[in-house]
Amino acid sequence: MDFDKLTTDQLLELIPTQQQDQTREDDRWECKSGIYLAPAKKNELKKELGKQVSAFANSGGGFLLFGLSKERVWEPCVDTVGREPMSDVLDRLVEQSVDQPIRSFRVYRIPFTGDKSKGAYLIHIQDSPAAPHQAKEERQYYYRIGAHSLPAPHFHLELLRNRFTKSVLQIMDVTGVPKDADLNTGVIGVEVQVRIKNISRQATTAWGVLVRNLTENEAWTIPGGGMKDGEMFSQGSSVILPGETRLLTFYIRAGIGKFTATATPLVGLWQQVALELYPVSNNHTGAQYILGQWSNEKWRESYGRFDQELQQVLSRNINR
Repeated sequence: MDFDKLTTDQLLELIPTQQQDQTREDDRWECKSGIYLAPAKKNELKKELGKQVSAFANSGGGFLLFGLSKERVWEPCVDTVGREPMSDVLDRLVEQSVDQPIRSFRVYRIPFTGDKSKGAYLIHIQDSPAAPHQAKEERQYYYRIGAHSLPAPHFHLELLRNRFTKSVLQIMDVTGVPKDADLNTGVIGVEVQVRIKNISRQATTAWGVLVRNLTENEAWTIPGGGMKDGEMFSQGSSVILPGETRLLTFYIRAGIGKFTATATPLVGLWQQVALELYPVSNNHTGAQYILGQWSNEKWRESYGRFDQELQQVLSRNINR
């Protein structure tokens, strides 16, 4: 994207929205009021830059925008500090806002549509090869989780430090897809789809996923055994290059005995899923990913999708 040629109206089309035409920040976008660039706010600006630059540089990159309110109203920013253009000021402040100093970023002045004398400022922070970066003002490492820049946990910093010397994999998401179900026996089979990304600078030549049950309830098993002590599902010698994503699948099943007329008990089994998954490469074990034990919002999303797909499976079985 050539941000040098965009105006504010064109840029607005790229920024996520939510209901009532409000700006919705996510893991790639952080929008701030133009007041941050006022000379009187210099200390607040330095602190905010350290936090956001650290978070984005430690999380694959993103965009920090000054001059847009939560109501998606553009606010003109100050264009100079003394005789120094604001773009030059931000170049200097961004680079010095974190340790190690960051190089992988660029500052853009985005002119207002219909009035180029006014502008907002966009900072594109790229994935930094020198990560992790620490916010200089607060002496704190940050990372990006959804719409928030939060203190980075130890495991995330270790992932960043290891990615130059080890093949570091990260589980991006996990989905359960019903494949077969029987109302007569109460047995359901689910294909678990795990999307894995190589976030390091090293190719991985052998990889897989270690799966364990998190609870004493062993409702869910793999064909032929349980998962209490852990099961390794591997892809053998399949190579994942840096930055590439692969899909690994494995099969689990559960049963609650004979019942008829409704699929509700089968869907209820999905609520009992509590598995921990670890991506494993030829020389590194990655961060834990938990399938199950959802928040209410996450459970409703997973339940709705699972129930819909399960009904389709049951319909196919009944119509055979």
